[in-house]
Amino acid sequence: MTDAISHSIQRLLRALGLRSINAQFFFSYCLIFCCAALTAAVLFFSEQDASQIDRAGAQRMLSQKVTKEALLVAQGVLPMAELEASISRFNEAQRLLIEGDARQGIAPISHPKAQQDLARVARLWQDVSADALQIASGKALDLAAFNQASLEVLKQMHQIVGELSADANATAQQQLWLALGSTVLILILVVLGRVAGMGWLMNRISQLRECLEKVAEGDFSRALNTPYNDD
Repeated sequence: MTDAISHSIQRLLRALGLRSINAQFFFSYCLIFCCAALTAAVLFFSEQDASQIDRAGAQRMLSQKVTKEALLVAQGVLPMAELEASISRFNEAQRLLIEGDARQGIAPISHPKAQQDLARVARLWQDVSADALQIASGKALDLAAFNQASLEVLKQMHQIVGELSADANATAQQQLWLALGSTVLILILVVLGRVAGMGWLMNRISQLRECLEKVAEGDFSRALNTPYNDD
């Protein structure tokens, strides 16, 4: 069984032009390196989705924080600066989600449905943030309408987080299978390298040793047999 596998692999490698043991081992090492690099790349790029979900989740929280702070500022409990800081944080998170930032290594959201929902949130947020500042400054506005608009922003952000989470889970599943496949391929290459590489090499060395022993005994009649004409 082992010899059959070894000969099959030898025929395949020789068909690719890899006739020497050195070339065959180099080829297998290159395949192992590529599989290991692929696994490392999968693990590295998997961090992108988590940061986007965290940022969208923080934005969801900030939308409600701004609503609460607007009422507290109007009552004199909080300073206006805290409300303005929360609005600025929401705006910055929104910008990073939509546009990204190459200097910080932050990629924009690429999910089509999430992009549409973010554009809708941006339009809603313009009114909500403006109303929050007016309420905080003491102007009389329709609080019911303000609350409804704030809840709509929360609803949209919750939907975006769900979409990003579902997309991240699907991507993570694909990456998991890809990493698993690369790992299994590495193990197969290691085993085949032992069977078809070291096994083949040791068999040839054993044949050579037997021939040299015959030569040492003065018998020059035995030829070194090879199953391939291109050896």
